[in-house]
Formats: sequence, C-alpha cells, structure tokens
Amino acid sequence: MSAGIAAAIILGVMLIAGIVVVVFFIGAPGASQEARHQAAVNSNLRTLVMAQRERAAARAKGGQPVRSAGDPSLALAAAAEGELTRKKVVASSRMNLEKYLRYARWPITPLQFRGIQAVVAVMLLIPAWLHATVFIQLLSVFLGPAIVMSMLKRAVNNRFEAFDKDYPVLLLSYVSLLRTGMNTIGGLEAAAKGLDNTSLVRAEVTLLIERLRLGLTEEQAISAFGEDVAHPELELFVQSLILSRRVGGTLSTTLERLAKQVRKRQEFRKKAVAAVGMERSSLYMIAVIMGLLMLYLSWSAPQLVFPAFNHPVGKKIFQAGIMFIVFGFYWSSKVTDIKI
Repeated sequence: MSAGIAAAIILGVMLIAGIVVVVFFIGAPGASQEARHQAAVNSNLRTLVMAQRERAAARAKGGQPVRSAGDPSLALAAAAEGELTRKKVVASSRMNLEKYLRYARWPITPLQFRGIQAVVAVMLLIPAWLHATVFIQLLSVFLGPAIVMSMLKRAVNNRFEAFDKDYPVLLLSYVSLLRTGMNTIGGLEAAAKGLDNTSLVRAEVTLLIERLRLGLTEEQAISAFGEDVAHPELELFVQSLILSRRVGGTLSTTLERLAKQVRKRQEFRKKAVAAVGMERSSLYMIAVIMGLLMLYLSWSAPQLVFPAFNHPVGKKIFQAGIMFIVFGFYWSSKVTDIKI
C-alpha cells in the first residue's frame, strides 16, 4: 500500500510539473491560435513604434540618436537585416525543429521543446513502470515525444491551412485591382480588406502595411511577408513583388499564373488526401471490429479471456499486441502523410 501511495504522489508531481511547463512555455490550453498570432504581431509593432519615436525625437533635436545596446532603433535595424536574409535561410527545403517552432509560433527554444518531450515521456513511463510489462514501457518512452511532436506538426499544418484557404482569393483579387491601375502596395491592401477579419492572410498584409508606415523600405517589408508560414508558393509571391519593384514589368500576369498554380496545388492536395483516406478508414475499422470482438468474448466467455490476462505469459502477449498495433497506426500515418 505504501508503494502505491508513493507512486501516486510521484505521478501527481510529474503531472503538475508537466502542466506548469506546458502552460508557461506554450500558453494556456484555451488560447486560440489567432490570439497567439495577434500577440506576436502586436509585439513586433511595439518594437517598430518605439524605434520610430526614437528617430522622430532625434530629428526634432537636430541630432542623431544615441545607439546603445538596448536601443530600439538597433532592434529595428537588426529586424530589417534579418528580414532581408530570412528568405535565404528558409530557402532550404529541409525542415528542422527550429523551423517547426517558428512556423507553429510556439515561443520556445528547441531545448525547451526537448524538455517538454522528456517530461511527457516520464509522465507516461511511471505508471507503465509500476503496472505494465517491458512492452508497454517501451511504448510509453516512444509515445511521449511522438505526441508532443505531432502537436507541433499539427500547429504548423493548421497555420498553413488557415493561410492557404484565403491565399488564392487574395491573389485573384490582387490581380484584378492591379489591372484597374492601382499601385502595388495599395492594391495589396485593398485586396486584403475583402477578406475576413480573422483571416491569417489579412493579418500578414496588415503587418506588411504597418512595417511600411513605421519606416521600413518596401523591399524589407515585402521580404518579411509571411515569414512564419510554411507555404511553398509564398516565396514565389514575395520574389515577384520584389522583382516588380526593382525592374518593373507586368506583375498582374505573373500573379495570375501563380494563382492558377496555387489552385492546382490545392486540388492535387485534396485528391491525395482523399486517396489515402480510404486506407486510413479501413485501418480504423479493423481496429474497431477487433476491439468490439474482444469485448464480446469478454462478455460471452469471461472464463476464456480474463484468466489469460492474469497469466504472466498472456499479459505479455496482450501488451505486446497493443505495442504492435500502436506502431502500426504510427507507421500508417507516416506512410500516408501528405507533405505541404
């Protein structure tokens, strides 16, 4: 009894520690994705406003601002320089943990993310260590980090889908406005105003306009457009705007072709998801049928089922089966994963 109480206490402490870590580093579970994005946008704008005020005060005094280590104008210059080089860093198609965290807008470092994975793994390992065999123990060690990583990838995919939903609409509306004679930035702002207030595309365009109003050049502001969205066609849009500002040319034709490409990619992605949906559904149906069959056997012939679970060999076979089933679901999700 004392060992059980001690195990319960340890498990409770680990659960509390895990909840504290998740809430402290990621935010409250009820916080919406749009709210976290808006908070990040407001933080960026505050930095830009502080830098602009410092510049205005220095110009009013007829001198140059004093550049200290914590000067917001230095932060503005560093942000502008980072925005110019950001596309070169992101140009690599390889996704690492740092990129995943930035695209998901999780305000944590890779080291903190690994720490959260370790906490979740320990939380699952403690009850498995006390009451299960080595098969469930190995499963708990693998399952904890996999759950946290799947949450991170889901956050990245949710942001991608929120952006991709309105991105072709913005492009088509933008092309129409450019052909009516509007300029590049004015047309982009007008096209974004036709989207919903909660649209991620509209939020990115609004941030671009605010960066221009607060002192960044057009090339710097355009280069930073959608810097934390993992969209494959976003780089083409950014480069098209930059080249149009540098050398001129007909931007509407280029963007119209880009809009068609985005539409075709969306259609292909939906077809791919529908193609693998049958395989996933069949896997789930097999698991449900087997589970219902086990429940029926336990109800109709308990003398055949429960003694096998109580026997040491039967317990190991049953838990090994659970481990292989979970591994099968994981492998199926990896094989049928649709890359964005």
